[in-house]
Amino acid sequence: RSSDLLSDFQDALKNREITFYLQPQCRASTGAIVGAESLARWISPDGNVILPGAFVPVLEKYGFITELDMYIWERVCSWLHNQKKQGREPLPISVNISQIDFFTIDVPRYLASLTEKYEIPKNILKLEITESACGEDSEKVREAMDELRKMGFTLFMDDFGSGYSSLNMLRSTKVDVIKIDAQFLNINKEEEKKGISILETIIYMTKNLATPVIAEGVESEAQVDFLRSAGFGYGI
Repeated sequence: RSSDLLSDFQDALKNREITFYLQPQCRASTGAIVGAESLARWISPDGNVILPGAFVPVLEKYGFITELDMYIWERVCSWLHNQKKQGREPLPISVNISQIDFFTIDVPRYLASLTEKYEIPKNILKLEITESACGEDSEKVREAMDELRKMGFTLFMDDFGSGYSSLNMLRSTKVDVIKIDAQFLNINKEEEKKGISILETIIYMTKNLATPVIAEGVESEAQVDFLRSAGFGYGI
């Protein structure tokens, strides 16, 4: 039941059962790791790993997603701080910002306070904002995104192509990197020509906008080869 899950979630936060895993971001041409994305995981006391699909939709439905986001943001900042403290130069890590976060808290001020608290530069904390949030017709969201960029954060448009992507949105939304949805990589023989056409169009648009593109959901060498030939610079 949702009520049980929400109660268990509150306990999980207190007991630090929620953590994050890092999904590497690689340069397509060389395979070198140039960054990573933080992925929330819930590890129950019995050792089972609960994937986001089992709890994130419930948190979103009942307005608890911001608690999760704030928790992960701080854990990531703490991890980056510890990396620097141990003499390592950490690669940039990206965190997710949910649409509701912009209406629940002052996102720019909160993230700025975390980077100050943990003494990390803003350019190593990347911010992933969903396509639907980027396209939100809200002055509050637009102002927050503008402020974040002015502060020195890098903004990613996440899940491009999964919602209502449009040329107008790309023209009006100020982001630094675009991530395409993994569905475009699931190319079979019947849909190969369509998939290639979509990818070529995305590449053309983003090159004209001087915006880098990351392909998310790369799982095979064949997909890496395809991305290289298509002109993508990075994959996850």
